[in-house]
Amino acid sequence: MQTILKGDRVYIAEGIFDAIALIAVLKVKAINAMSTGNFSAKFIDQYQNKDIIWHLIMVV
Repeated sequence: MQTILKGDRVYIAEGIFDAIALIAVLKVKAINAMSTGNFSAKFIDQYQNKDIIWHLIMVV
């Protein structure tokens, strides 16, 4: 399990296997959006004022 802390960089991947690959291979914090149109901004809102850097990526 990952804990998102103040100042972290977090990668948002489209699929769960993409997020797992980012975590396992690159050793970064990653979450999956479940699809390109299904991600809720409410998830990011709970981390306001924590200086989190969000990277939206697409693995091809």
